[in-house]
Amino acid sequence: STERNEEWPKWVIKKMANMPEFKKTQFLARMRRNREQKGRSALHEYAKSLTGSDKLHHPIVVRGTKEAELKLAEADKDKQQVEKDKAGASKLSAKAREIQEKNKIEQNQKMKEADAEKMKTLDKDVDALAKILDPADFCKQLLDLTAGFYRVMDSFSDFPALKKALKLPESQLKILIKCVKASAKALTMMKPGDINTSELKQQMRRAICLTFRLAHEVFNQYWTGMDGKHIGVVQELLLSLGFKSCAKNLFLEWRRRKEQQQKEAAEQEEKKEEKDAKGK
Repeated sequence: STERNEEWPKWVIKKMANMPEFKKTQFLARMRRNREQKGRSALHEYAKSLTGSDKLHHPIVVRGTKEAELKLAEADKDKQQVEKDKAGASKLSAKAREIQEKNKIEQNQKMKEADAEKMKTLDKDVDALAKILDPADFCKQLLDLTAGFYRVMDSFSDFPALKKALKLPESQLKILIKCVKASAKALTMMKPGDINTSELKQQMRRAICLTFRLAHEVFNQYWTGMDGKHIGVVQELLLSLGFKSCAKNLFLEWRRRKEQQQKEAAEQEEKKEEKDAKGK
């Protein structure tokens, strides 16, 4: 039988000696389940001790198809609106164009003034971020500032809180660059090398991962408005975290994109000049 082929402790064999056959079968089934459960638990603990990454996995959020369809519909609507605006712009008179440009400049100035006022409050929050010594508090403050209070997981996800507070991309970039500087300062003050408790190590690991993600999200979303100083600040953060290759590759990618952008702008300008020359 199966129980004869399996190795059981002496106390188990002794306990089964006077049992009826059906009770013996039930007892062995229960023992096998317990053994399997303990084995899985031991394997899990061993894997956790090797990687230490059990606290880093984010909750998986499944987005419905309706939301995706709505986003596509909105994108199509925006595209149609842009095409209409282009068609309408060609029919506008010189006077109408002048009024339109004037209104755009005035609207932009109003947004600048509103952003400047809001940035005074945000600057204080960023200064407070740089002074935090607890990794868990640091992560919470950084996410509250950039992603907002109603986030589903530890993700900046297009910086919704910041974009809600500030309307102009250049204003958003200014605050994010200050966040990058503050994060580098805070992590240095925490002295990761001196942390010796497992709980603090997990929190510190989370803070480092989050800051690494911040550097890449800032670059991916705002590289068009970033100059040499901005990219230098992001590189300094990556270097302070020990990511030398990432810092180098980030700069090379920024330079490649900027060169491509300048090339495309020059080609468009050349085409425009050719078109104007034909019109004359």
